[in-house]
Amino acid sequence: MASRPGSEPGESLTPRERDVLREMAHGRSNAGIARALHLSISSVEKNVNAIFTKLGLENSGDVHRRVAAVLAYLGPADR
Repeated sequence: MASRPGSEPGESLTPRERDVLREMAHGRSNAGIARALHLSISSVEKNVNAIFTKLGLENSGDVHRRVAAVLAYLGPADR
């Protein structure tokens, strides 16, 4: 996982994907992100899926990808 956007692998995120990830870190739903960033919900969903892919977060029953993406955004900490 990346420590912050701008470092491996987070540096591959686009500015818009970083905006979406930041809103996810604020606890917003896709609809809330869409309102905050003036995007369609479909656009938010596409960005969220791109974030998951770029951060290497596979769909698994063991890990909640949204939480894992936010933890990657927040960076390393004593977990």
